[in-house]
Amino acid sequence: QELAEEARQAELAAKQQKIKDDQDRHDKILLDTFTSIEDIEAVRNDKLAVIESSITLTKKRNEKTQQDLDKRIQAAASAERAGKAPNDALLKDIDLLRERLSNNEAFIKGKHKEEETVNAAAAADIERFKRLKGM
Repeated sequence: QELAEEARQAELAAKQQKIKDDQDRHDKILLDTFTSIEDIEAVRNDKLAVIESSITLTKKRNEKTQQDLDKRIQAAASAERAGKAPNDALLKDIDLLRERLSNNEAFIKGKHKEEETVNAAAAADIERFKRLKGM
């Protein structure tokens, strides 16, 4: 039982040492990379701009995709009004366009979460930087 406790304590100490080593490594990178809080904010802003650009581009793509979808739905409705069944290729296109819109919306949601992660990481880095610099 004592051996098991010693092993558990050794494992706990090793985990704590790894956490400390990781923090020390992160602190060194933070201090070696940035000279001011403004530098951290600038990097954060650059990352956010790239993410926002991806979101904007995807939204524009969605507008075009929605227009294409609307045209195909209109064509299918016209065929049905004429008493004909819409052809399989048209129905397949409609399904694919709907799937594309759904995938793009999921991508946008993911990018918004990425923005939150970037903001949280930058805020944590700023706070740590302040502590390390005694601010």
